[in-house]
Amino acid sequence: MLSVGVYGNNLKAWDDCTWTSANGKLITGISTSDPQLTLAYPAHILQIGTNHWNQGNGTQISGTITLIHEDGTSYGPWQTKGQPVYNVSNTWWWAFPDVLVKPGNYTIIDSDKRTLSANNYSQGMGFSSIDYDYVKPKIEENPTRLSIERVDAPLSVTSCGNPEDIKIYWAGDPQYPITLYILPGIQDIQTYDWKTIISKYTFMNFSYPLIAPDALSCCQVDNVTIPYDLVLVNGDGNMSDPFPISFTCPRYYLKD
Repeated sequence: MLSVGVYGNNLKAWDDCTWTSANGKLITGISTSDPQLTLAYPAHILQIGTNHWNQGNGTQISGTITLIHEDGTSYGPWQTKGQPVYNVSNTWWWAFPDVLVKPGNYTIIDSDKRTLSANNYSQGMGFSSIDYDYVKPKIEENPTRLSIERVDAPLSVTSCGNPEDIKIYWAGDPQYPITLYILPGIQDIQTYDWKTIISKYTFMNFSYPLIAPDALSCCQVDNVTIPYDLVLVNGDGNMSDPFPISFTCPRYYLKD
């Protein structure tokens, strides 16, 4: 399987967010569990900190903080800078990672759990705080305009009985239903003869990527390369620019 096309630079800052496990109540001891949080979308981590009040003693030096994704992916460790509170040195440890992390469940690992603050209100979870921006796919200036950014399709299929899917990665406001048209290639989009449609698939609800199941199949021994154009049309009737792909097989047909 070969991917045709590439991802564009389609991420932008979305929301400024702050997450904290600190609660402003009296610190009564040290943590019994690592801070944990969930990020619903890819996020740009601006700063991350942990609290080390340590019964008013702080710490002699500030250590490191690491983010661990539930799949084991590690971000960090990041060296921190200490911030005093009420003249207690290194009460807060702050790091400024400036990194993009994937969505999911995370555990915050502090290099000195013996002094990580907690109380009954946090149920023993260590005090931590994160400032971050969520990021999401960028909407084009014309929000109803669809564009095809990438296509996953096989270059060839050699078995008649094993048709292949086409996967469409798109950008823009979908305005469902979306219809994918598979058309003969090398045509002027302005003069398409829509009677020559090879196949079409209609998607009524959110799907990313759009998957046209069992779209490609081959059933003979002639080595032929056929060009196609893929076109998306949304519920408002707006059409994407055609996305060309080529497919080589002994003999081809596309299933309706």
